[in-house]
Parts: sequence; C-alpha cells; structure tokens
Amino acid sequence: MRRFTRIFQPVAVLAALLLPAACAAAQCPIPREIVTASRSLSDAERETINKCVESQAVLIESGPPVEVSRGRMELTQAPRSPGASEIFRRAYADAVRDRLRAIIKNGDEFRAVNALTIYPFLLTAESLDELAENAAPVRQPRQSLRIAAARLLAQACRSLNDSNASYSLNPAQSDALSRKIREAAMTETSWVALAELASALLRQSSWRMPAINQDTVRMDLLRVLQRQVDLAKTSPETLRAVHPTLVGIRKQIIELPAAARPDYALQLNPILKSIKSIADKPPAGANESLKRVYEQCGSLVDQILGLFR
Repeated sequence: MRRFTRIFQPVAVLAALLLPAACAAAQCPIPREIVTASRSLSDAERETINKCVESQAVLIESGPPVEVSRGRMELTQAPRSPGASEIFRRAYADAVRDRLRAIIKNGDEFRAVNALTIYPFLLTAESLDELAENAAPVRQPRQSLRIAAARLLAQACRSLNDSNASYSLNPAQSDALSRKIREAAMTETSWVALAELASALLRQSSWRMPAINQDTVRMDLLRVLQRQVDLAKTSPETLRAVHPTLVGIRKQIIELPAAARPDYALQLNPILKSIKSIADKPPAGANESLKRVYEQCGSLVDQILGLFR
C-alpha cells in the first residue's frame, strides 16, 4: 500500500482538478461554437477535438511528471466549461477515452493512474462505466490500478449526489453502473478495492431516482457485502472492508422509509448472521487493530438488527 500511496494521492489530485475550468490557462483551446454545439459535430470539428486531446495525452504518455500533471489538468477542463453541451461532452469524452486506453493498459502505474483520474471529469455515464471496468480483475490485472479506479468511482458517485452536480445518470445508466461495480467485486481479492466498490454503491443508493432503481443498487450492494464476508472467512484483513460497509448500511437503513425496511431486512439478515459469526472469533495472532475491527463489526451488526425491530 505504501508504494501505491506514492503513485496515487487522490485528495491532492482531485483537489487540483476540482478548480474551476477558468483557473487553468488554456493550452488546448477548442472553439466555443464546438463546446456549446447543439447539433451533430462535423468531421472537421471532431478532428479539432482529437488534435486537442492528442496534444495533452502525449504529455501524460511520455512527458516528465510536471508535464503529466499539466496534460491531466488540461484534459479535464473542456467538459466543465460554461455552456458545454451534452453533444460536445460525449464527443470529447469518447476521444479522450479512446486515447487514454493505451496509456492505462501499457503505461507505468504513475501515468496509468493519472489517465484514470481524468475519467470522472469527462461527465458522461460511459466514462464511469469504463472506470468500473478498470476496477474489475478480468479487465485490469494490476491491483493498484483497480484500487485507483474503485476509489475514483466512489468519489464520482459521491459528487453525483450533490444538488449542484454537473450531470446525472438516468435510471437505466444507474442500473448499468451498479451492475458493473457489483461484477467487479465478485472476483476482487483486495480488501481495499472491495471497500471502495461498496462505498461507490452506498453513495449511488442515495441518488435521486425512482425507488425501483434505488432497490437495484441496494441489492447490488448486498452482493458486494456478501463477497466481502466470504473473503473474510479465509482472509481476516477483509473485515476491514466489511466495517465501513456496515457503517454505511446502518446510515442507509436509518434514512429508509419504514415501509421499505422489512424487505431489506429479509435480504440483509443472513449476511449479518455470517458477519456476527466471524466477528465473534478473531483469528489467533490478530493484532490489536484487527481485533478492534472484529469487535466493531460485531457491535454494528447488533445496532443494525436493532433498527429492524
């Protein structure tokens, strides 16, 4: 984890990227008529976008660290420009993702993680889907990149819950994203990644959407929690992922309408029983930190069961 922390420092990176678009000097200006276009873009306009993307992506791909940072910053600016249209954002996001895939696949971890960091700022559902795919072992063999993708997903899902979010996902897009997050978790073995994937679903379950879609996200979350619990049976450290997931679920239940609690309890109770069984028997030789996690998980199970009474 120490090596990964040196490569990816999300707080510092995202704080810089969250600066208003106007704060960065435009190194790759795209004409405003393209950015605000309300009709299909011409081939020439798409080529203008491609040239812009290429001029910055090459910095991420082969430039020194300061140029990597500049290229990353520049590629996040256009979608957040005042008046940027959905037509432009989709075309721009497609061009950026097409160019960054090779960096994510073949670049060293520093460059690949910097490329992934751009995805949440492309402001499209497809970009979040691709982040979820990079959080899946079947698509992304490097654990550090899966952790980065999962963490970025959690942060993106949290930002989409803000009342002033720059964009939103429709119910079908939300269902597709939660499914991809759940699928990523089913073969994951890193407790850090599993904790972030569950965090993403917890945030997503609070989005403003029809109840049936919220139910879908909650069911996917329970399947991720079950994956965490199954792994904790043979890998005790995984209970460190279970703990924050239970904290989030407790809060979720408190906010649920009373009428929705019985069905949720029916789905959740067998998992809680398994967690309690594990939590009551810390592994021999566990350090004090892990013992506290076991104790806290047992206490959380009792608290959650109390909410259903």
